[in-house]
Amino acid sequence: MFNTVEDIYQSFLDGIRMVKQSVVKRDKFTRIWNEWALNQWVKDNLSIREGFEYSDKQIDDLQSLIVSTDGIYNYNGTVLYPIAPVSGKTHVFPLPTLGVALTIVGDVTGTIVFPKLKSLKKVWVYNGSEWIECSPLKAISEGFTKKSYYTGPNATRVYYKVMNNTVLIENNDSFDPTSIKYEYLRYPNTMVYNSSGNDITYTLDLGQDQLEEIRDMAVKLYLERVSDQRYKSFFQEDLVKNISQI
Repeated sequence: MFNTVEDIYQSFLDGIRMVKQSVVKRDKFTRIWNEWALNQWVKDNLSIREGFEYSDKQIDDLQSLIVSTDGIYNYNGTVLYPIAPVSGKTHVFPLPTLGVALTIVGDVTGTIVFPKLKSLKKVWVYNGSEWIECSPLKAISEGFTKKSYYTGPNATRVYYKVMNNTVLIENNDSFDPTSIKYEYLRYPNTMVYNSSGNDITYTLDLGQDQLEEIRDMAVKLYLERVSDQRYKSFFQEDLVKNISQI
């Protein structure tokens, strides 16, 4: 059972059949976890394709990564409120990106930093009296959808499309949306190596099964690449450190 990052680290060493921590030190393990295994797990499980249907397993895997900007959801002590439109553009709303503070509306006004979006799941806009759920506007059928009497955008049939880290709302100018709510998948937490204490900081935000999957990927990728000439310099770093300390 993984209760701490040290449990994960020791499990990795067991997986590569090495008990000595000098073989893969904590700083190197941090890079293997973040840049190799976690990155691959994200690619396998967090699709950026609009309309992607998640399997039951993926729904379970990703449950802890779902974020909602509904004014109720709390992320690390911060309530995430609906987001205001881009200044001067009533139908354009920003997407949460790393380190960027967005203007919020609701019980509290101001700006906050949202967890970074990886995959958008649902979108709602506020028309002044109620929230309207939006549907993704597919590029392949956008022209037909917008022109058809039966599918065209209006006050109750609202579409959205993602462009340049923004969401464009299509409602045939039937109303000016005042705010937007997102449900999305955020990036999982990463490990941080602290050189001063030779330890790793890691907030475990995934379940046991998911952490074991990533651990297995870390073991697999390490064993595959340890003899690969392209990664020779990467693995030589610890060897050089060990020799210099003798």
